[in-house]
Amino acid sequence: MTTLADTHPLIDTALPDSVNLETGESGLPRLVVDGPTGSAEIYLQGAHVTRWQPTGAKPVLWMSAASNFAEATPIRGGVPICFPWFGAHPAGPQHGWARITDWTLESATDDGTDVRLVFRLTDSADTRASAWPHRFEAHYEVVVGARLRLSLSVTNLEDSEITFEESLHTYFAVSDVRDAAVSGLGGLTYCDLTETGFQSTEPLRLTGPMTRTISGASGETVMTDATRQVRISRSNAVDTVVWNPWSEQAASMPDFGDDEWTDMICVETANVGSSWVQLPAGETHTLVTTYEVNSLR
Repeated sequence: MTTLADTHPLIDTALPDSVNLETGESGLPRLVVDGPTGSAEIYLQGAHVTRWQPTGAKPVLWMSAASNFAEATPIRGGVPICFPWFGAHPAGPQHGWARITDWTLESATDDGTDVRLVFRLTDSADTRASAWPHRFEAHYEVVVGARLRLSLSVTNLEDSEITFEESLHTYFAVSDVRDAAVSGLGGLTYCDLTETGFQSTEPLRLTGPMTRTISGASGETVMTDATRQVRISRSNAVDTVVWNPWSEQAASMPDFGDDEWTDMICVETANVGSSWVQLPAGETHTLVTTYEVNSLR
């Protein structure tokens, strides 16, 4: 029997029984993973992971109830891919175009423990006409299980070096951000929108709006709230970005509920600003981050 996945232009592989393609919010296609040790949802637009939960646990990722689901529009929450730049750009969409561009599912496998999905994005006429006009190929591996492992690889197809920024802009659900703490960043230099060159405290706690980039974390970072810990490991990433808009900024964002800021914190694995990636011709750079959850109750 022919299924939707068999004929969808963004699906280049057969799907295991644990993965299904369905019509998501506002008609956008999404993959629903019901694996042996964890479940997830991933939209093909942006290869955007919008849900992950280990079996028997609560969802780990936060999603805004006010999020827009529309073509070429960012989804608020989950794990957006920021590439090839981070933040505002005078000649392109905030955080780049990777999160609002369709990715192709290249492979999907289930080994009896984890479900592994690999997405592909290549340069196109639109990307070459953008503020970052380079030839490239990107692969994004999402491994869904008791842990969530995300791996973003970018290959430079140009004849000369290219540079780019990247971030896995992960939104974690918390019981109350005012009681949450992020450890593993103490003593490292940070910059934010109003300060620079300061040393990060240990643990880091939020008492107001924060957009902070902390450089140099090499070990594990742990986000703790009243109910659980999320252990964050990384490789080939220099920066950690911690973000929460707090009440006033949240009220000014149309895709963010006025009172939702208490329920989330972003702890992002990144190479941004002066830590941008300088990639020689023909070479590949791979950023990896893994999330593991420990319940406290």
